[in-house]
Amino acid sequence: MDAFQAREEHDHRRLDPLVDLSAPTVTESAHLDVTVVAITTAVQRRTPVLNAERKVVGAIATSDVVWGYRLALLASLQRVCPHLTTRRTRQPVGQ
Repeated sequence: MDAFQAREEHDHRRLDPLVDLSAPTVTESAHLDVTVVAITTAVQRRTPVLNAERKVVGAIATSDVVWGYRLALLASLQRVCPHLTTRRTRQPVGQ
């Protein structure tokens, strides 16, 4: 019976003391630069992504930002040098 009572008391514990309301977040429409600031100031290397109603719709990690910058760089290079291709596929950059 003691184990049951302990479990019941544990089930009613609140998350409030565990939640860090000062943790950085980003919105769905945030620019990559804003996301970099949020991720680099966070204790964790991922940051919650919020919609307009401030509901969590996902998370973004450092690796996601690096990938986004890589794609943006490739797209910029293709605009400047349309004949460039990627090494792996020999496809035009960005495809």
